[in-house]
Amino acid sequence: MKKTFILIILLLTIFCKKEKKVEISETDHTIPTNLEIFKDDSLETKIDLGEIVSIESNGKIIKGTLSENKSIFKDEKGNIIFEIKYTEDYFRLLNEKGTLLWKVKIDPDEFLFLIANNDDMKNSMEVRKINSNLVRLEKNNSEIGIVRFDSESDKIILENSNNLNYIKSKHFLISYGIYFLPEITELQKLVILSEAVHIQ
Repeated sequence: MKKTFILIILLLTIFCKKEKKVEISETDHTIPTNLEIFKDDSLETKIDLGEIVSIESNGKIIKGTLSENKSIFKDEKGNIIFEIKYTEDYFRLLNEKGTLLWKVKIDPDEFLFLIANNDDMKNSMEVRKINSNLVRLEKNNSEIGIVRFDSESDKIILENSNNLNYIKSKHFLISYGIYFLPEITELQKLVILSEAVHIQ
């Protein structure tokens, strides 16, 4: 009887240790509640990732709210400026007239995002994970940039670039690389990023 009791205690101890390990892993991958983007060490953009997404940049504020299978972003006057429509493996960023601006496709098995300005995904740009601190930006199988996480300064930066902007964060998500893609306007990148951080 005593041996049985000791065995049960050991099994419970092992189980509790396993449960604790899982909880730590989930904490390490917590989706951020807000993002801050700096330029020349001056705060330029703040993104609140609550139920209502708020993006404050260059003195302007836009807010996004979820409605059924889409998010609608409005300016301070209440005018619709962007709309995001979702499917199972991609989402589409549309302008106020419903015209496609960017299609963002997610491939979790390959740890990458594909982004193109057309539904056929021609000439798409890629944000691909290299390791826990590096993301490669590609277009037409050619590298267009490397995004690096500096854990000592909590900065996400574009390597070997004149781009002085950086994201301040204690965690590194693949989606952060989207902010450093060329061709996409600043506000469009911020809206795409505010959605993509939830799909890691």
